[in-house]
Amino acid sequence: RRPLVVLTGASGFVGLHIVDELLRRPIELIVFMRSSPGQSGDQRLESLLRESNLASSETLATIKVLEAE
Repeated sequence: RRPLVVLTGASGFVGLHIVDELLRRPIELIVFMRSSPGQSGDQRLESLLRESNLASSETLATIKVLEAE
């Protein structure tokens, strides 16, 4: 079984780069993410990673996003 990593703060500059680095490793990644008006937590994370040119569609599919308040 792959190690499990749970991450908060993924929407900031440092957090996005941590997500990018973790996606290169054989782990299971769970990210807590707030939604925003018109975007779910997973849509928001995908948008932020794409805007920063950090993650591909294949790697984004491996992240489990849990919406947090």
